[in-house]
Amino acid sequence: MNIHPGILMAGVSLGAGLLLAGLLYVVFVVDFSVSDETQIEIRLSQYQSAAEIYGNRLTDFVGLCRDLGITPDVTCVANADAFRVSATADNGALLCGDHTGFLGRVPHIPSGATDCQAR
Repeated sequence: MNIHPGILMAGVSLGAGLLLAGLLYVVFVVDFSVSDETQIEIRLSQYQSAAEIYGNRLTDFVGLCRDLGITPDVTCVANADAFRVSATADNGALLCGDHTGFLGRVPHIPSGATDCQAR
């Protein structure tokens, strides 16, 4: 598997001297000879990393799903304290990454949950 170096750029919108929004763009290239499930795990991992940077910079995850530029095939749920990104692979596997650092397969995710696994 060849994963080519990605670019992580952070931009901040300023207005009237106040921080209004944080923008984080993740650009990456994945060798398409790997399985769909592996590609999704790689993307979710990159979204997790970008989300952690976003949360550390802005002190919460509000606006994360909008600002991160997440692809339409990935579900993103975020609130002030937590986030989750998830997607279903072609083989039906539900993959999930969240604010706790968890990344992997899960049997299901309750609607609106910000954790991949029930606590």
